[in-house]
Amino acid sequence: MNITEQEMERVVPPKDAAYMLGVSTSTLWVLSAEEGFPDRIQMTERRCGWMHSDLMDFIKSRKSKGSTH
Repeated sequence: MNITEQEMERVVPPKDAAYMLGVSTSTLWVLSAEEGFPDRIQMTERRCGWMHSDLMDFIKSRKSKGSTH
């Protein structure tokens, strides 16, 4: 899969972020409170998300640590 630079810089909403990580949205909120999880971007009072590139870096770091999350 070839991801363009534009795709890497998009903001991923919680539902999509959970899907990327292979977890439920409830687990996503638990993970987001942990140290080392990417910072959330607050777009409006009710909308937030994470940078696609930050989530991909997080996934790569978890793989290198051998974590099962």
